[in-house]
Amino acid sequence: MTDLTKLSSSKVTASPETQSGIMEKLQDRRFMLRMSRYFVWVIAVMLIYEISTTLQTLPAPAWFFEARAFFEVFLICVLLLPFTRIAAVSRKAWLFAFVGLVLTCVLFTFLRVIGVMFDAIAAVEAGERLGVPGWSGTLIFVVLSQVPTVLFLRYPDQLD
Repeated sequence: MTDLTKLSSSKVTASPETQSGIMEKLQDRRFMLRMSRYFVWVIAVMLIYEISTTLQTLPAPAWFFEARAFFEVFLICVLLLPFTRIAAVSRKAWLFAFVGLVLTCVLFTFLRVIGVMFDAIAAVEAGERLGVPGWSGTLIFVVLSQVPTVLFLRYPDQLD
């Protein structure tokens, strides 16, 4: 038997110090997850800022950017749902809310990419070159970061 198979077949028990260290790490991770969930308020402010600046300038096509602004208001409402409280009430309700969060985030990403494409078309027509869409990329990143945060707050044992 090789050393690797001996290791995998033998039962390894952790000492109490190791177990307490593992529990401490899990509690630190849960704390960080809760803090990143509170980050949703910063995301909401960022989205409100984006909505207000978009509605003031309304690049072409105006109908698309108006519709995206109203969708972003809906996204803020979904992001601010109390997922922990929903999970305490019903597993099915949490699952429904989580699927809604995932679909809303995916649609948000899709609409952001289309908006960048419209901006690029407008820049080409004006004879300019569109720079890197860093603001849209940042918004997409922070919004999509809420999906695994909500999931791991519900199932923290799956984090490893």
